[in-house]
Amino acid sequence: KCLIRAKQFDQARDCALVVLRRKQTEPWAWGALATTYLEEDPDAAIVLFSQALCCARDEVFALPTLKGFARLLAERNFDNEASMCVKRAVNCYVKNGWILKDDLEELMSQPWYQEEVDLELLPSFLEKHAATALDFLYEEQEQCIAVVQNIHPSGKGFHAYVNKEQSIAVMLSLYRSKIPPSPGDFVSLTLSAEDQSVVIAAEPSDSKNMDDVSYQEGTIRITDKGYGFVDDDTYVPKNLVRHDIDGQKVKVLRILDLDKKKNRYSWKALTIEEA
Repeated sequence: KCLIRAKQFDQARDCALVVLRRKQTEPWAWGALATTYLEEDPDAAIVLFSQALCCARDEVFALPTLKGFARLLAERNFDNEASMCVKRAVNCYVKNGWILKDDLEELMSQPWYQEEVDLELLPSFLEKHAATALDFLYEEQEQCIAVVQNIHPSGKGFHAYVNKEQSIAVMLSLYRSKIPPSPGDFVSLTLSAEDQSVVIAAEPSDSKNMDDVSYQEGTIRITDKGYGFVDDDTYVPKNLVRHDIDGQKVKVLRILDLDKKKNRYSWKALTIEEA
């Protein structure tokens, strides 16, 4: 805020980016970056404020963004959308039984404000304008296909297997789907080109041909220790084994995994189903 007041926007932007790259799911972090563009590039600010509201899970925390965004939208002749932001903020105050603040009443008194706007139209506007928001995080980005290797015990993330030499940790909050991923699911990752361990976004993907990943059909043999092997080739962990399939034909999705005890790569099943 001090740098913005001093009109040192580049320095303010650098500070905001450091935080945002660690807090990509926080609306206030996107709003902080948006503020650095207000004077120099209002269109960029619209993109970033839209992303901030797309991230908002609680209307209370969205209030500052809604108010500031309404003014910007009105200045850019998006009167309907500006009115939607104001109305959404008003609804939050009413729902919580709060007295409207002066700044909100001032917005409601503006000639562009239309109380009868349809709030159901706002999400599509926000999603459309937020589509390029991730481009502001990292100038150079790369796409790659991976397969979910395992889910973190906390449930807050997963490891995405790219190849036998690269498995990337992904925060679940970056995964663009209402259905959480499972081991064996294919995902598309957006990575920083500068540091390919940095995940910008992740989303479901159709299955693809990948190095070090393949399907195998064969007969499973279960050992006395509870794990199994398919055709004495692919290791099947205990958590995937059902004893009633011993000796049955199965199909597995497998990856080349480093066996640390033997210091060599071998096949390991991620999923199993009857063939």
